[in-house]
Amino acid sequence: PVLTVVFTPSDVGDFMGDFLIRRADSCPQKKVKLMGRGVSSCLTWKAEPPDDAAGLGAHFGSVQPSAVKPGKVTWSNACSIDAELSELRTADPVFAVTSPAPLVVPAATRDAMGVWSDGSAVTTLEFRPVALGPKQDHLIAVTSFSSQPQLSVSLKGFGGGPKIQVTPSPI
Repeated sequence: PVLTVVFTPSDVGDFMGDFLIRRADSCPQKKVKLMGRGVSSCLTWKAEPPDDAAGLGAHFGSVQPSAVKPGKVTWSNACSIDAELSELRTADPVFAVTSPAPLVVPAATRDAMGVWSDGSAVTTLEFRPVALGPKQDHLIAVTSFSSQPQLSVSLKGFGGGPKIQVTPSPI
């Protein structure tokens, strides 16, 4: 016989429970402990250079045309199964994904004390403006989670001009 247990948390937090099993009437009972974690989102991220304190988007600042400024997005996985991110892309080639895809974000793990550690993985990008002016785009990732089928990280940068130093001339 096979026993299937489905864990569907209704709230965010840690859950524990147990049940007794017995292979046959003549066998002793065994207690099986179950532990699970309810999360609001399996996958979260932090972008660098950050657009705001939360780091939900990247802002590369002012970069001279034909120069390159690197950035990254660190993905975190709070769920207990690995997540695969595929089709990592941007629409505008001035924002280039430089790390390979697909990317696996490892599952969260629990240590002997019951403390969870989220799995993490990094996507690297570059801002390569070819002209002056503001640029905006999104880093898109397709995930293996039906609860979060696609992720979108905002990207901003400004193609800035050359540094100019102005000094007054003596009269």
